[in-house]
Amino acid sequence: MTDEKQELIKKLEALHSFPCDYPFKLITLNAPEVLPAALREISMVLPDLEVEPTVTRRESERGKHQSITITIMIPSAHIVVQLYERFRTLDGLHMLL
Repeated sequence: MTDEKQELIKKLEALHSFPCDYPFKLITLNAPEVLPAALREISMVLPDLEVEPTVTRRESERGKHQSITITIMIPSAHIVVQLYERFRTLDGLHMLL
C-alpha cells in the first residue's frame, strides 16, 4: 500500500467511526449508464450487502451533468479507498467527493 493510501486511511479513520454510513458524491455527465455502473462497482467490492445503498440524483440546470450521492454502510476505511479507486474509472465522471 502506498504512503498516500495509508495517509488517506488514517484521515478517514480519524473522522469516521467504522462501520458507518458513508456518502460518495459523483459529478458526472448526465448519462443513464453512470448510476448502474457505480452500483456495479459497489457490488464488486461489497457483494454481501445487507442494506441497499441510498441514492439521490440531481440534474444540473441545463441538463448536461448530474450529481449522484450514494450513501452506503461501509465496514472500514480500506473499503472507502477501494471504492474511490473504482469510481475514478467510471466513464463520464467529472468529480468525485
